[in-house]
Amino acid sequence: MGELDRRRFSSPPIGPARKWENLEWELSGWNPDQDEIDMKVWGIRPDGSDSLIYNVSQKSFSLGDIDAGLFPRIKLEYFAKDPTQKTPPNLEYWRIHFQGMPEAALDASAHFSLQSDTLLQGAPLLLEIASENLSDYGMDSLLVRYTILDGQNQATTLEKRFRPLPAHDTLITHLQYDTRPSTGVHQLTIDINPDGDQPELTHINNVGILQFYVESDQRNPLLDVTFDGMHIADGDLVSSAPLIQVQLKDENPYLALEDTSLFRLLLVHPGGMEERLYFSDERIRFYPANLVNGKNNRARVEFMPAFAEDGLYELFVEAADATGNKTGDINHVVSLSTFGYDYKISFKVITESMISNVLNYPNPFSTSTRFLYTLTGSEPPAYFTIQIFSVSGRVVREISPQEIGQMKIGTHLTDYAWDGRDEFGDPLANGVYLYRIAAKKANGENFKAFTSGADAYFEKGFGKMVIIR
Repeated sequence: MGELDRRRFSSPPIGPARKWENLEWELSGWNPDQDEIDMKVWGIRPDGSDSLIYNVSQKSFSLGDIDAGLFPRIKLEYFAKDPTQKTPPNLEYWRIHFQGMPEAALDASAHFSLQSDTLLQGAPLLLEIASENLSDYGMDSLLVRYTILDGQNQATTLEKRFRPLPAHDTLITHLQYDTRPSTGVHQLTIDINPDGDQPELTHINNVGILQFYVESDQRNPLLDVTFDGMHIADGDLVSSAPLIQVQLKDENPYLALEDTSLFRLLLVHPGGMEERLYFSDERIRFYPANLVNGKNNRARVEFMPAFAEDGLYELFVEAADATGNKTGDINHVVSLSTFGYDYKISFKVITESMISNVLNYPNPFSTSTRFLYTLTGSEPPAYFTIQIFSVSGRVVREISPQEIGQMKIGTHLTDYAWDGRDEFGDPLANGVYLYRIAAKKANGENFKAFTSGADAYFEKGFGKMVIIR
């Protein structure tokens, strides 16, 4: 307050406001004939600079024309002067009506969920945290910015807009982040209502920071190679039209084996020619992993060649998981041409369909015996039986194709085991018995004989077996 004949008041900054409404003020002891009064409304910009907006004389005055975006705060100045009586009027009150700013804040104490601060590479980061509106004013749909800084100082920014946040309400914001791209220590910054997306009272309680660690996947995947569903030894005889399956299994439940680039295959022909096998080849099919609840991370390659040349082939396979871990120890990788391979198998192919003499094993036997055979080509016999004779030439047992079951290309022992009983189920007596085979193709032709070491035990197509009980 100044001299006796005048009074002066200034308000502190009022706001911030989202919308200005009106000014009300009242005086006491006012004599309009001799008193001078002045009420000023100043607009204050966000940078603190101000401008005079109104000189007000009405006791109730609308402020609705003031742009709250341009002037989020205002201040008032009152001046009164009575040069005659030296009794300037008193300011009883002044009131500013406005819609204030909302105030959002992160509040981990209200709700916070993080499945783990240490994650296996590929596992999604799942974060939930509460955002509260502490004010009497509602907010529109809430924007949240997530900034992830990885171990190489590479930043990833994600923004997500959630539902509106009414006054005094709580919103659970959530983030799912893919950890496949990088490993190591990560810093996550959460910023609600970033860059003043909506007018707000203050931003100091809108930011949260946390760290999490992504473990690199260092476990080797497992490679499995089969020929017509079977594992073979090096140099084994296989079908001239085999189904070669290369299966890759990984323990990581998050990084699916779903890309053909994880596999490389090379075939070496009997003459030494190297053939790189590509997935554009119609003989090759790729079946990516189909993860279900983090299980069954298996990919499969099927190679279905039709070999036209007899001889010894070699197959080389290289495979890795989604993070580049190889299936084998790099110190044992075979180098061929410009490629390195961690699996190698050789196999023999005979294209003509033939069958060897069949040996029973064990021989002699007491309880049961099975039958060892070698089959070449690509098609098993359509009809195959084993006839067993007494030394006098009487058929005592004929083993049917149904009993023998499916025969496989290569050298195999039948799953079926004969128990030494005759056609009626009675045990045969101890002694020597003769046997022979009959093998026919689908067109009725007999299979040609394949020469093998078993031939020395046969005479005129008959073999001998001994029962000792």
